[in-house]
Amino acid sequence: MYFYLTTAGMVLLAFFWGAGVAWLITPRQWRGCWPLLALPIGFALESAVVWAAGWLPLTGTDVYGRWSLVLPLLFLIAARWCARRRGEKTGWNQLRPVAGALALTLFVTLLAVQPWARGHWFGALTTISNGSCDAADYAAGARVFKEFSPQDRGGFLGQSEVAGILTVDNFHDHWRQLNHFTPAALVALNASILGRAVHELTGVICAVLLAALVPVTVLVARTVVRLRPPAALAVGAIMGLGAIQNYAVYQEAMGQMLAAAAVGILAWGGFQLLRVAGNWRRAWSWFGVLALAWWLLLGSYAFFIVVALAPLAGVAGWWIIQRGSGRRLAHALAVLGAAVLCASFFGWERMAGFALRWSLHDSVEYGWPIPRLLPDGWLGLVASAELQPVAAWWGWPVTGALVVAFVWPVWKLARRDSLWMWTVAGFVGPFVVGYAILSVKGSVPGSNASYDAYKLLACFQPVLLAGMLSWWRRLPGRWAIGVPLASVAAIWLAGSALRARAATRPLVVHAELIALGKLEERPAVHAINILCGEMWPRLWANAFLLRKEQHFAVPTYEGRRPGRLSGEWNLQDSLLRVWPLAADDLLLANRDFTVVRAGAPGLLRANFVDGWYGEERIGVSRWRWSDGHGKIQVINSTGAPVHAKMRLRVRAFRATQFTVRLESQAIGAQWLDGTVQDMAVDDFLVPTGSTLLVLAGEVATTEAVPSARQLSFALFELELHALAVEK
Repeated sequence: MYFYLTTAGMVLLAFFWGAGVAWLITPRQWRGCWPLLALPIGFALESAVVWAAGWLPLTGTDVYGRWSLVLPLLFLIAARWCARRRGEKTGWNQLRPVAGALALTLFVTLLAVQPWARGHWFGALTTISNGSCDAADYAAGARVFKEFSPQDRGGFLGQSEVAGILTVDNFHDHWRQLNHFTPAALVALNASILGRAVHELTGVICAVLLAALVPVTVLVARTVVRLRPPAALAVGAIMGLGAIQNYAVYQEAMGQMLAAAAVGILAWGGFQLLRVAGNWRRAWSWFGVLALAWWLLLGSYAFFIVVALAPLAGVAGWWIIQRGSGRRLAHALAVLGAAVLCASFFGWERMAGFALRWSLHDSVEYGWPIPRLLPDGWLGLVASAELQPVAAWWGWPVTGALVVAFVWPVWKLARRDSLWMWTVAGFVGPFVVGYAILSVKGSVPGSNASYDAYKLLACFQPVLLAGMLSWWRRLPGRWAIGVPLASVAAIWLAGSALRARAATRPLVVHAELIALGKLEERPAVHAINILCGEMWPRLWANAFLLRKEQHFAVPTYEGRRPGRLSGEWNLQDSLLRVWPLAADDLLLANRDFTVVRAGAPGLLRANFVDGWYGEERIGVSRWRWSDGHGKIQVINSTGAPVHAKMRLRVRAFRATQFTVRLESQAIGAQWLDGTVQDMAVDDFLVPTGSTLLVLAGEVATTEAVPSARQLSFALFELELHALAVEK
C-alpha cells in the first residue's frame, strides 16, 4: 500500500508544483490544455528551484524543501487571479475537458508500481530494479542535493582522485555539470518534502515521471496530428502501457523519460508557434512553454539537445518549401532562440559541461546491447522483458501492415492537407533515419550503438507514436473505436513480461544494504575500500557512505574511478566471508556484507577460482552454481599457519554426497538431499601462502543450450573464521 499511496501523492505534488505556472504560461487559445502540461512543468520548476539553491550556501533540500512549497502556491494564486480578471473559467470546469487524460495518467502510474507493491502491502518502501544500476547513481546525486551544501568537500564529495572527471574535480559539480541533474534533484526535493530517505523514492519516482508522458502524448496526438479524442487517449495509453517506457521505469532510466516529455512539449509548442508566427504578439506567448521545456531537457539529458528539435525542424521546412514564408519563419526562430538562450543562460553550467559530456560519449561505450526493433516494436509490441522483438510468424505482417497504414493516408492527403502531411513526415522521418544509422552502427561487434538507438526511440516516442498512428483519423465508424482499443489491449499484453519480471525483484535495496549507512555515524571510520563484486551493492554502498572517503578497485561508474586502496577498512559482499581474530577488527557482519580492518592480525582472504558459474540473485537471495568441483583460493599472509573453522550453506541440484577438501586432505563431508542445508567444519589448519579449498559433488544435470551448464550444487554462503595463529 505504501507504494500506491506514495506514488499517488507524488503525482499530486508534481501537479501542484506545475499547475500555477502551466496555467499562467499556456497561450490563451490553448489555455484549456494547461492541466496536460502541469506534470512536466512541475518537474521543470522543482528542478529549477534546486538548481537556483545550488548558488546559495544552503545545506541541501532538507533545509528549504518544505518552505519551497510557497512558490508553487503563489503561482497558483496568481494564475487564478489572472484567470478571473480575464473572465476565464476556473476550478473543476477547467479540468473537465481533460479529465479522461488525467484519469488515464493516474491509472498508468499506479499500474507501473503494481509489481513492486505486490507482496509489500504492509512493508517498507524501497527501490527495485530489473537489472540496471542507474537507481544507485541517482540516489547518490539525490543525497548530494538533499544533505550537503554546494561548498561541502568532505568525505567522498571532495576526493578529486576518485570523483573527478576531466576538469570537474568534485562530486557535487559532477552532478550539476555532467550527470543527469534533474532526476537526482527531483528525488532530493520530494524526499525532503515527504520526509523520506532517497532510497525509498528513487524507484517509485520513475512511475511518476512516466505519468508526465501520457498527457503530453495525448496533447500532441489531439492538437497537432488532430486525432479524435478517443484515438488520442489510446495513443497516450500505448505510451503509458507499452514496453518501451516501462522498460525505462523498471531499469530506473529517469533521464530519458524527462527528455521524452521535453521533446513532446517542444514539438507541440514549436508547431503552434509556427502557425501563429505571423502575429508577433501571439508568437511571443509561446516563450514560457518553450523555455521551460528546454530547461527540462537541459537538466536531464543535456546531450540530447543536438537532436531534440529534429521533428520541429522537419515541420518548419514546410513553411519554406510550401509557403515560402521567410518572415514567419524568422519570427518563430526569434522566439524559439530567445527561449533556448534564456533557459541555457539559467543553466549555463549545464551548457559549459555539454562539451565535456560529449567527449565522454566519444570515449566511453555507455549502456548495453538492446535488440533492434521493427515498427511493431516501436509501439511497444515485444516478446520479452529484455525487449526481444516479436518472434512469431505474424511479427513481419504486423510490421508491414503498420507501414502501409502509415504511408497510404499520408500519400492520399498530401495534396489536400500539406501541413498535416509535412507534420507527420517531420515527426517520423528524422527518427527513422537516426534509428537506421544507429542500428547499422550497432551491428559492429563491441558497439553499444543499439543502446543509443533505443534511447532515440524512447525520447522521440511521444511524437513518433502520434505520427505513426496518424492514420487512425481516417478510420470510419466503429473502426475508429475498435482499432485503437485492440491496439491498446495488444500493447498491454506485450508489457506483461516486464511487469512479471519486476515482481520478482531481481535487484532490491534491502535491510542489509541500508545498514551500511550506519557506518557514517562512526567517527573512527575515515576511509573504506569498496570491494563489492557486483555493481548494484557497490554503487549503493557509495550512496550510503558519502560522508566517508571511498576507494574502488575497479571502474564503477561516472565519478567513481579506481585507485590505490588506502582505506583502513574493507567492505565486501562476497558469498565468501572471512572473520578476523579480534572482534574489534570487525565492524559489520550481516547476511550480505562484512566490514573488516584491512590489516587485521590473522586475517585470511578467500576468492573463487575454477568450477563456478556467475552469481545469481532474486531479491535478497543469491548463490553460485558449481560444476561439481568448485575451487576457492584461501590466502594466508600472516607468516604462520592459522587455525580456522568454516560454515557453509549449500543446496544440491539432486541428492549427492558432498565433500570439502583442503588441497588433497578431506576436512568435511555431508549428504545433501536437494534442499538448502547448513554444514560446519569445526577446526582445520590453513598453511601459509595460497591453498586450494575444493568443494565437490556429483554432476546432476546439464542445462540445455545456449548455456549448457553442468550443475551439481549451489553455494549460498561460506564463512571462514580465524581462530588462532599457530606459534
